[in-house]
Amino acid sequence: VLERAIQDRLRKKGVRVEVGAALESPSKDRWVINTLRREAVIHENALGLNMEDGFLFTDAHLKTSAKGVFAAGDVTGKGHLAHVASAQGLYVVDQLMGHSKPFDPGLYPKNLYLDLEVAQIGQTEPELKAQNIPYKVTRHSLHANAKAWVEGSPEGFLRVLSNPVMGDVLGVQIMGLHATDMISEAAA
Repeated sequence: VLERAIQDRLRKKGVRVEVGAALESPSKDRWVINTLRREAVIHENALGLNMEDGFLFTDAHLKTSAKGVFAAGDVTGKGHLAHVASAQGLYVVDQLMGHSKPFDPGLYPKNLYLDLEVAQIGQTEPELKAQNIPYKVTRHSLHANAKAWVEGSPEGFLRVLSNPVMGDVLGVQIMGLHATDMISEAAA
């Protein structure tokens, strides 16, 4: 949903969006934005670190295959945004201090700082569908939000994915002014 909303917004601004297209060279009047997933560049090492899907293998505690070696950030392939990488680094410090709770990337927001911010936390619809978890979607347009109007930006929306019986929040997605600030309330 968020990908489609971002693409629609770019198209409305006159940007040609091509998903899955072959990369072309930019020119004076044309730019190319590559949003492909990063891959870890791991040089041969004496530790013999194991790889998994092009990234350093880490367990639920961010431990690598080498005793006493942890990994955090892009090299793990478990979150490609700065917020998750920072959280992983702090988590490793906690591990070194004796805490043993597994790292849960779903507890940390994914923020994109665009002209209309995008933020997400928790599970997405495709993830819930893949796990056969029942859910309901509650969508609120910021067009109906007085504060958004006062701030001059009533564009965007808030989506809450929740358990249809108990109401537990499973995921939250926001697109709008201050979305990356508002998502912290959902995280709490």
